[in-house]
Amino acid sequence: MPAGTPDEWLFEDWQLITRALTAATHEDCQCYECDTIDALLGDIAHYWDFDENELAQLLH
Repeated sequence: MPAGTPDEWLFEDWQLITRALTAATHEDCQCYECDTIDALLGDIAHYWDFDENELAQLLH
């Protein structure tokens, strides 16, 4: 992933980040870390004008 601001990163870079975050969550988990990861995934989806379901579909 190139250095720089998030605006300069490619969509593929964001997909790698999203996959890593998704892999770090536990199913049906409500712990602080998973809540934070869910918030980050929501922010990434919003950044790319996707809803969270569309983002999840892109990863599979």
